Amino acid sequence: MKIIFHHVPKAAGSTFSASLYCHYRPDEVFRVGGKKKNERLTILEQLNKGRRKRLRAILSHMPFGAHRIVGEECLYYSIVRDPVKRATSLYRYILSEPSHYLNSHCIKSGSIIEFVNHPQANEMRNEMTRYFLYPEQMDTDETVHDHHLALAIENIENHFPSVGLLERYDESIVLFGSIYQHKPLYYLRLNKTTGAAHPLSDSEIQALSKANSIDIKLYDYLRERFERQLGATQINVPVDIDRFKLRNRIYGKALFLIRVFIFKLREKLTLGR
Repeated sequence: MKIIFHHVPKAAGSTFSASLYCHYRPDEVFRVGGKKKNERLTILEQLNKGRRKRLRAILSHMPFGAHRIVGEECLYYSIVRDPVKRATSLYRYILSEPSHYLNSHCIKSGSIIEFVNHPQANEMRNEMTRYFLYPEQMDTDETVHDHHLALAIENIENHFPSVGLLERYDESIVLFGSIYQHKPLYYLRLNKTTGAAHPLSDSEIQALSKANSIDIKLYDYLRERFERQLGATQINVPVDIDRFKLRNRIYGKALFLIRVFIFKLREKLTLGR
């Protein structure tokens, strides 16, 4: 059984990825960055069959469909975020990162209202829904409509036993442990966008909500699904959630750092051979 973490940008994916991959050997993990999203499935496909066979964890920003390439039974994880907050965080990240391919467009736009409607800034508009679609399910102009939402929900129901919520991260981790039947994934928050965020004006919220109207519908669906799943388990809320938070604070973060250090050391030794 392989696991695939479907990493939606700016939704605590770096934190969750590290919580997952540190439990494996470097040669069992597929991670790729620095390429365009649509190229990452191709990179996975181009791995030799022996390397793909050894993989146990696949973690990357990539279009939906990695399970079709590895050709084995897979369990998908993902975490989503309030769409307006996600777009705001992405905007702040792009604005602060000169190497990002949209940085110059972002600066020239002058405001988040202008940038969210920029022709090149597809990532700011309904990107969460796009992440749950097979490449062939997308229109050529990458716009997202209600029929895409229906397809995304169908893909989620068929392949994602659960989808977590960033706003309820600790509950998501405990729920994952119950549904996927594994030990708690302790964590330390990584890759958090720096800098103070100014409160959004009503006009900014309205513009972001309009540009992400399909994502808002998807998020509402996933939030209701999350509530149903949480209620259907034996998890005692808030007792079990508070217990996880306490354990993560007392020793979980240290355990997480030790595991990541060992993984990175093994990775370095493997590359040095």
